[in-house]
Amino acid sequence: MGNPIVPIEDIKQEVIVAEKKVEEKAKKQDTQIALEDGKFIFKSFSDIMVFSKAIASSNLVPSDYKEKPADICLCIAMGLEKGLSPFQSMLSISVIKGRPCLWGNAQLALAQKTGELENYKIEFSGERKTDNWECKATVKRKGIEWSNSYGWIDAKEGGLLGKDNWIKSAKAMMENRASSAVLRRAFSDVFCGVYSVEEMEDISQEEPLNVTPKVASLEALNNKKEEN
Repeated sequence: MGNPIVPIEDIKQEVIVAEKKVEEKAKKQDTQIALEDGKFIFKSFSDIMVFSKAIASSNLVPSDYKEKPADICLCIAMGLEKGLSPFQSMLSISVIKGRPCLWGNAQLALAQKTGELENYKIEFSGERKTDNWECKATVKRKGIEWSNSYGWIDAKEGGLLGKDNWIKSAKAMMENRASSAVLRRAFSDVFCGVYSVEEMEDISQEEPLNVTPKVASLEALNNKKEEN
């Protein structure tokens, strides 16, 4: 007895169903996001992307990252490199003038995470909002002490005193400038040139001058010849 003839449409339908099952199985295998001890664990970069897409529309996501899953994904990936959880990353990392930056206290937190920060001290001297007002930040890492000072006169020479954050929060801005620089110096392997948000907001980005020489068009030159 010969094999029964199966209609071609039935075969196509079976193939479609089989392909869907394979795709669903692959998706389940690829996505391996786990929650262990209150922390999200990702097994691959695609897991981070799936997670980012899932939270991108949430009102709890910072406005800079709302509806931007690709930005969230890179932010989380960068944060994981620094030892930050996904939500710590979104709260601590921001893009200013095209560069990822850390909010002020995130730098100190990352230095503390290394377990090598032995001492951190902030000292102010001089009269507030005068040229002799200065903030000194001192950091001690593995027996080596680093220090950096930032003064009111430095902010004045940098043209920062008219900015809103310097008018309203001068002391905090002074402390941030002094501490950010010394933390980057003492923990260069941790920050690798990543600046604080406050520093990047202060950096002036003027439009570059156009130094291209003006060249008359061929049509204009021909018209000039005809006039002569």
